Amino acid sequence: WAKRSENNFEDQSSTVNDEMVDRLNSLQESYEFCKAELNKQELSNKMRYDVDAIVRVMTIPLVQYFIVHLSAQSGIMGDSQTEDEVDYMILYALSVLPLISICDEEVFGKLYTELVTGARSYDPLKFSEILKTLQDRYPCLGLSCSDIGISVLSVSTDEVPCQDPASNPGIVGYE
Repeated sequence: WAKRSENNFEDQSSTVNDEMVDRLNSLQESYEFCKAELNKQELSNKMRYDVDAIVRVMTIPLVQYFIVHLSAQSGIMGDSQTEDEVDYMILYALSVLPLISICDEEVFGKLYTELVTGARSYDPLKFSEILKTLQDRYPCLGLSCSDIGISVLSVSTDEVPCQDPASNPGIVGYE
């Protein structure tokens, strides 16, 4: 699933599957040490870091598929605006938007109305605006533009390139 998602994007900093395996191995190693270690607080902090990294990495394919199906619904992939595509766009919107709601309830409400409750009347001309809004929320999700990559399906000439902000406000509202 994650590998298929990666095939739709270029210029990613690393592969999701490789990073996930590394983090799970690190978590398992920390757990084994934790059982015998006297300084459990340090290991607990390391394990928390690994768990946060796993959640961040698991979010990458969700965001990528959200962009893919938003692109399809916007006509960027040709004439693929089927009922299934609408349903997939809604599904991935429901996977990603709640994470955004933690940092920006107003944007969550706007995108939820546009892409979930109003999905059947979605305006494809809003693709670039919605994509930019999503990209501006990457730091909230603990992501960067290079984590997601550039969609190979997106051939829109008015698409603004993704740029990471200078500072990171923390993952889903937590420093």
